[in-house]
Amino acid sequence: MINKVKAPDFMPSPIQPFVLVVESNQELRELLVIRLECLNCQVLEAGTSVELERILALHTVEIVVTNWSIPGLAGLDLLNRLEPRRRHVLLLTETEPEVLPATLTLLGLDSTFTRKKRSDLFKRVEDLLTQVRNAPTDTPTPADCLILLVDDSPSIRLFIKKSLESFISGAVIREAEDGTTGIFEMSKKKVDLIVTDLEMPGMDGRTFLRKIRQNPLLRAKPILVLSGSLTSELLDEFKGDSAMLFITKPCSPEVLRNSVLRLLASIPKRSKL
Repeated sequence: MINKVKAPDFMPSPIQPFVLVVESNQELRELLVIRLECLNCQVLEAGTSVELERILALHTVEIVVTNWSIPGLAGLDLLNRLEPRRRHVLLLTETEPEVLPATLTLLGLDSTFTRKKRSDLFKRVEDLLTQVRNAPTDTPTPADCLILLVDDSPSIRLFIKKSLESFISGAVIREAEDGTTGIFEMSKKKVDLIVTDLEMPGMDGRTFLRKIRQNPLLRAKPILVLSGSLTSELLDEFKGDSAMLFITKPCSPEVLRNSVLRLLASIPKRSKL
């Protein structure tokens, strides 16, 4: 546990979308990453199905550049796991895929490219990044934004609170030191977003998350889990929850900012529970 955390001084910068590279060949994967990083985005990489599952559990990925197969997943199974109807998925292969283009279109695949046409791929990613950055959002206005911060460390709560206030001016931030207090706070007032730790006395974070998701009024509430004790079991339990993000602690103010704004942008306008 961190005892002292100094609230940072930083100027907010535009949210950089995540681009995920799914490729088992490390050399080729690194080349793609280097080239994509020049497009001013955050690039993630996965070479196996295990790495892929962890990334999809931890991050909201807007664009995926993928090969036809990786260890543990191949062909249509891999493409289905990437959920092309939820994000832009671009297929990069050595040769044209054997499945019919119509099948790929039905899956919701964005585009297909051969390695000889990588320049076309990068141009498509660049166009998609522009679309993602310019997409309108229904993020609650500062005066409407209600955040519940749950952590047993006063110094960490102070760090997170100061960081949130630096880019959401006017947001109302309430605090709780454990899950039990957090549930009580939510019974008194509505919240737009929950930011919680896992390792806490009394009702721990995992139990807290389960209770929220078992409540019909809170099961879709956006939650940012900020913890230094993330486990594969926990990620597997909540991997299908699109309104929950996980980031490791300690984290940079920029990562915290990006994650919070992504979750707030997912809230339908004026739908406060």
